[in-house]
Amino acid sequence: MTDRYRIIQKDAICDDIVMPKTVADGFDADEVLEALFMFKDTYPDSSFEIEKYNWFPEGNRIGRNSDLH
Repeated sequence: MTDRYRIIQKDAICDDIVMPKTVADGFDADEVLEALFMFKDTYPDSSFEIEKYNWFPEGNRIGRNSDLH
């Protein structure tokens, strides 16, 4: 299990409704800061946040096991 980060865009549709949308994910700690600055420079009117999540490279796999076939 490793920690990964995603960038969430939070734009207000109305005065009291905010629509969150994941715009990028799978970053490590250094990459997410660089990507966040690029998003903020490209879209200065939008609001972005960083969210941390756990990533399991071998977990939740569906399909056949390549070691068995």
